[in-house]
Amino acid sequence: MPAVRRTATIWKEPEGYVAKCSELRVAIAGDSPSEALVNLKEATELYLENARALGMIDDLEDVLAGEERFTSVFEVQASCPMARLPSVSSADVVRVFRKAGFIDAPHRGKSSHIALYHKDWQI
Repeated sequence: MPAVRRTATIWKEPEGYVAKCSELRVAIAGDSPSEALVNLKEATELYLENARALGMIDDLEDVLAGEERFTSVFEVQASCPMARLPSVSSADVVRVFRKAGFIDAPHRGKSSHIALYHKDWQI
C-alpha cells in the first residue's frame, strides 16, 4: 500500500497528551506531543495492517484516497460544569472491551500497543 497522509490532532490531558487521527478514528496517548504523534503513527499502521488482515481494507478506500482536509478551532458555551471522570488503567479498558466481545486482532504493535476488534466483525 502506498504511503498516505493523514491529519493528527494533539491535545494536552492531565496525564499526558492525546493524538487522534479523525479520518480513521484512531487515538492514542504519549508523555509529550512528539511521543503521542509517534505512537499515533504506529497505532495507525497497526490499524491498517489489521484491516488488511481481516479483509476490511476496502471499506477504508474513500478515507485513504481523500487528500482534501480542513481543520478549524471553534468555541461553544458549556451548559453545565464538566465533571472530572475517574482515571482508569489501560488494562481495565481492555478488560471491559474483552467482556463486551472484543478479541485481539491478528497483528500487535511494536511496543505495548494492542488492537482489538469485535468478534462479530470476523470475515
